[in-house]
Amino acid sequence: MPVRRVLTAAAVAGAAALAVAVPAGLAQASSGIFIYHNEYGRQVLVDQPSDQCTQIQAQSFAGPVLNRTDSLALVYLTPDCNGPVQIVYPGQITELRLPIAGSVMFVND
Repeated sequence: MPVRRVLTAAAVAGAAALAVAVPAGLAQASSGIFIYHNEYGRQVLVDQPSDQCTQIQAQSFAGPVLNRTDSLALVYLTPDCNGPVQIVYPGQITELRLPIAGSVMFVND
């Protein structure tokens, strides 16, 4: 088999594998809205990526949160999704037990 044909077949196989992998990654998004209250008022996050840390602005006050997404929301004390965390289930409205909220990560099963 000529080298060019082998390389073309390998490139096609690689492209097919990539095409299958990319949509699966894009499908992992949190659909819906997440509302949190802080010293600035009400803040809304819409259709956030899953398994990605998102900083939120609550530096001196963390008020109630409403998770109207289809994912678990992990609200962290720190801005880098580390440290103390509070789980907010889909459809849940709750007061945070954390003194401030620095970040949130949405997790799909």
